Amino acid sequence: MANWYVARSGQQQEGPFSDSVMESMAANGQLSGEDMVWQDGMASWTRAADLPQLARLFKAAPQTLSYTAGLATGANPQMTDRAMEMLRQTRPWARLVGVIVIIFAALGALGGVAILLTSILGFAQGGGGGVAAGGFMVGIGVMYLVIAVLYMMPGIYLWRYASSITQLLHLRREDVLERALEAQKSFWKFIGIVILITFGLWLLMLIVMIVLGVTGSMNQPTTFSPSPPIHRFP
Repeated sequence: MANWYVARSGQQQEGPFSDSVMESMAANGQLSGEDMVWQDGMASWTRAADLPQLARLFKAAPQTLSYTAGLATGANPQMTDRAMEMLRQTRPWARLVGVIVIIFAALGALGGVAILLTSILGFAQGGGGGVAAGGFMVGIGVMYLVIAVLYMMPGIYLWRYASSITQLLHLRREDVLERALEAQKSFWKFIGIVILITFGLWLLMLIVMIVLGVTGSMNQPTTFSPSPPIHRFP
């Protein structure tokens, strides 16, 4: 009689269990097809539903369980195949966009470093068109570096999201799903903060331009052009 070991998400492995105990556990909802199992002779841990000798235990049981119902019954909530397929299709696009954003950020950082080095060498050689021009170039280099950092963060979050989806497709564990959602939340939170800051800066610039325009028009002296002399005919 085979002895089975069971590993559930967030819990230590349990066992060994006999075939009859495994069947009873499946019938009582204590064992799901998503639980990882192992017995002597197996190369690695495998989902219970993927083993022919155990898959029959889950055919009569519902394939999906809502998260609320799972918490109420104490069973491990399962994710539907449709949800996993949507995540699988999302993964390559998230990874592609993440890689592109990281590459652009790296190029921006290299450009900023190049501008800073050029400005420093210009100062050292006594050229560069003067202190004002050199300071302007240093400011441009620093701005490139700041923009590179702002671009790098969402790229990293997208990469983490795609990597978490890869783990989720293989393990189907709730903690991995939480990591994926955490990375996605961080991405959208960062994008939202950047949008708010950008909008605030544009609004501030608009207000400053309006104030300067009004102030300039009020301080401008009023000039009167002299009237031409009246020509009288004899």
